[in-house]
Amino acid sequence: MNSCRVYDSQRSAASPISSSQRANSSKVRMVGFDDDLIQIKARLCGESSKLQTISIVGMGGIGKTTLARNVFDDPSLGYYFDIRAWTAVSQNYRVRDILLGLLGSMKMLNNRMDQESNTELAEHLHKCLKSRRYLIVLDDMWDTKAWDDMRLFFPDDDNGSRVLLTTRLSEVAVYANSCRPIHQLRLLDQYQSWILLTEILFPGKSFPPQLENIGKKIARNCRGLPLAICLVAGLLAEDKNTLDHWENIGENIAENLNMAATRNEEQLSKIFSLSYNHLPHHLRACFLYLGVFPEDYEIRVSGLNSLKIQRRLSIHTDVVDDDDDLLDSPARSLLYFCSYGSGISYFHFHFRLLKVLDATRVYFDEMPLEILQLVHLRYIAFTQNCRGYCTFPSSILRLHHLQTLIVRRGPSLRPFIDAFCIPVEIWKMPQISHISVFYTSFLTDPSSLNFDRRTPCLVNLQTISNITNFNFTKKAVRMMQKLKKLKVYYGAFTLERRSDYGLNNLVHFHHLEKLSFSYRRSASCNVPTPIIAFPRTLKKLTLSDCRFPWEHMTVVGSLPNLEVLKLLWYAFCGREWQPVLGEFAQLKYLAIDTTDLERWLAESTNFPRLEHLRLENCSRLERIPTDIGEILTLELIELRNCSSSAVDSAKEILEEQQNQGNESLQVRLHS
Repeated sequence: MNSCRVYDSQRSAASPISSSQRANSSKVRMVGFDDDLIQIKARLCGESSKLQTISIVGMGGIGKTTLARNVFDDPSLGYYFDIRAWTAVSQNYRVRDILLGLLGSMKMLNNRMDQESNTELAEHLHKCLKSRRYLIVLDDMWDTKAWDDMRLFFPDDDNGSRVLLTTRLSEVAVYANSCRPIHQLRLLDQYQSWILLTEILFPGKSFPPQLENIGKKIARNCRGLPLAICLVAGLLAEDKNTLDHWENIGENIAENLNMAATRNEEQLSKIFSLSYNHLPHHLRACFLYLGVFPEDYEIRVSGLNSLKIQRRLSIHTDVVDDDDDLLDSPARSLLYFCSYGSGISYFHFHFRLLKVLDATRVYFDEMPLEILQLVHLRYIAFTQNCRGYCTFPSSILRLHHLQTLIVRRGPSLRPFIDAFCIPVEIWKMPQISHISVFYTSFLTDPSSLNFDRRTPCLVNLQTISNITNFNFTKKAVRMMQKLKKLKVYYGAFTLERRSDYGLNNLVHFHHLEKLSFSYRRSASCNVPTPIIAFPRTLKKLTLSDCRFPWEHMTVVGSLPNLEVLKLLWYAFCGREWQPVLGEFAQLKYLAIDTTDLERWLAESTNFPRLEHLRLENCSRLERIPTDIGEILTLELIELRNCSSSAVDSAKEILEEQQNQGNESLQVRLHS
């Protein structure tokens, strides 16, 4: 029986398949590949107890990542290895990205790590792997130096740990491979190509007789490259039953895929040109836009939302009119990129019609006032690296199309010392919908300004993050009525002057769904606990450093739509917490990090829909309430740096649930 290799017959045939998709994506179903899978698994689970590296090598698009993915996701390896991690390396790699990728794959990342050095990250990784049998997958490695940069991070404890890497380059495979020989993937033969095309287009069915001859010809012309077959299948799927359409595709393949006379890179370029040429015109600009990002660059979903890219990626979307189309011309949707981390004191643009400017990988030593000349901008993102207080001048009003403003913190800035002042003119820019400043920022209270009733305000604002010591007057709240996400911080250096900041007016945000609130007070501060009224629309709430008494938790517990609650760094203080029956009716995720709580008295009815409980740095907590294990929806209890008695109680809960036949509950203990 011939075995055909690859790919995802469950996925829509029109969907593009990346050569370096992450291991946590939905599982790829292989249509064969059995011999390769068996061989790789046998080598991973071989008798040698020494740390070994196994290399999979082959041309681009041949299925290296797909094979590695299926190996990585194999349930039997989940039992054999204590821990598994996956990351993409790519041609232009950074060691830091690889370290963060591996730690993230193991779910070991936290907010503090983003500020740590490479050495500290490497220590975290080494600690996670030490004394454990691990499997590491390094996907798409291009350089022997990348292997030299990483190999020291992987401890050899003589316990059968393995590193699996994929590469297009034989010299890289041989250099890194410690378990001879390397695993070389081959092109598909004509029969395998035909089976693969059939499985993608007509899974579980026979090929339509009227299309069989042209289908076999198309499969043959793909010359055995799985990626070509998958992309061509996507084109054929646009009209599965029309012979003329298929013959037209077949002619294009014959013209463009004369693979015998081209190098691998040229083959891949011609394959993707087929896909691009058959895109609808309104999607080509989006395709080009995404092509600006570096290979394997992680594009933030929030950024895509702000840029309104997602609806242009949807096949079923309605056509957007020209007035609202961010990407009606590729030339107007250029993103400006420079070398990562370069300091810039002067920025000059020739793109006067630019609409989207993402310069987050550029460090600005001075405020880039040249940006204000680009009056068509709708999206600005940059990294500020000048110390002190920085802001835009009042001429920001010239950017009357601006919808998104993102300011990131450069490495020279000092926390809680350097700040960005959001210009007061922002209140007169009704088109603004997203303001995100990733360090201390100040926004002037509009109550001190003279606004005519006809003056437009922030009527479309949906997101604002990291504003400090803002006074939520009734007027300010009325001017931001569409707000959905809010992150606000109150620092000790001004709390003595004011105690409430209008926090009882938060209840009037009738669309607010996500709130992050930090209220830092010094030990000598005698300011009373503020009165806060949370809106009933909240779904996600994060509280930090508030030091509320546990008796005030009823204000939070009574929120009818709350699904996620994070209590960080003494959000609540006191020895005992006893929730009130009937509260937290919709809560699914509860995290408590750093608290002086000792006794937690709760029953299963207190959190009837809880799915995930996470406790961290709860050194005084005596035990987790036994009844927590009786919650029918509970799937995971996580503990990190908690008291030994709390850890023991988690183990007892797990054992009791297993004895009752509950196999769905997991307990994870992190050191």
